[in-house]
Amino acid sequence: MKSYLVLILCLFAGKIDWKPMNYRKLWTYGVVLWASVLLLSAKSFSQCQANAGNNVTICQGESVTLGGNPSAVNAGPGVTYDWNNGANDVANPVVSPNATTTYTLDLTGGGCNGQSDQITVTVLPSPNANFTFSPNTACAGAVVTFTNTSTGCAGCTYAWNFGNPASGSANTSAVANPTHVFVAPGNGSSTFTVSLTVTSSNGCTDVHTASITIAQSPVAELNEAANFTQCLGVNDFYAYFTNASTGTAAGTTYTINFGDGSPHYSSATPPSDLEHIYAGINIWTLTYTETNTNGCSDVETYEVSNITNPAIGAATLGNTLQCGPVEF
Repeated sequence: MKSYLVLILCLFAGKIDWKPMNYRKLWTYGVVLWASVLLLSAKSFSQCQANAGNNVTICQGESVTLGGNPSAVNAGPGVTYDWNNGANDVANPVVSPNATTTYTLDLTGGGCNGQSDQITVTVLPSPNANFTFSPNTACAGAVVTFTNTSTGCAGCTYAWNFGNPASGSANTSAVANPTHVFVAPGNGSSTFTVSLTVTSSNGCTDVHTASITIAQSPVAELNEAANFTQCLGVNDFYAYFTNASTGTAAGTTYTINFGDGSPHYSSATPPSDLEHIYAGINIWTLTYTETNTNGCSDVETYEVSNITNPAIGAATLGNTLQCGPVEF
């Protein structure tokens, strides 16, 4: 551009009549000269340029789009793109390198011959999330142990989701090797999708999911409205027990251990106003067990008390305040 400016100045220097007071010609030549300078400057700054984009950092396994917007600045029709290292020869190819790679963009045609630019994609190592669990097909209510087998994971953090919202806050965990008790009432089976998200110290993540099948379990429950406490201080306590479980299926077995050494109740028929006589002043622990056709069981315990009023005379100390003074 400098040579063009020198040539214009020389031409105008020979044309101008430098006689005094020839200001009109001087003004005219000055305007023409300035317009020429602007035209040449615009032509200089509008030359085609390659734009491979800004250097970028990604995690291993991620993808990134190369090139700028546009990748050929001020290009004319017919420009073509030539990328190295396996990138497609388009304006903005998508790549997913496994290691740090520098890509070179060469332009041809469209007034862009010889224009070139580079971009470096830095690849950070990613962890590899994985885990095992035991046992599979456990009964709901049993403890399932998860063993983290993730690799490439120094300084990693862990986020587990057991896919079991019914378990409440226990549905997630941040420990490396957690345990979980699946909540799945019923008489069939339930399948849960467990996910582990591993995040390394460089911010890269990986997710592993696996399905676990859990045999559904019953939920044992007796109706406590009958109140398993008597405060009369008499020798015999006539207690009545009624099943309050919901969703139990045919084939379920119901067992009551009254806790007083008497024979158990065991039947395929749930108890309903089942009478049992407790003898003596005492406090007993009753266990109620339901077992379904999966072979899964649930056990609930209750305290049965035959004590005096005021609260004295029971064999088990510290549990006699269930009876208060009688008001007349």
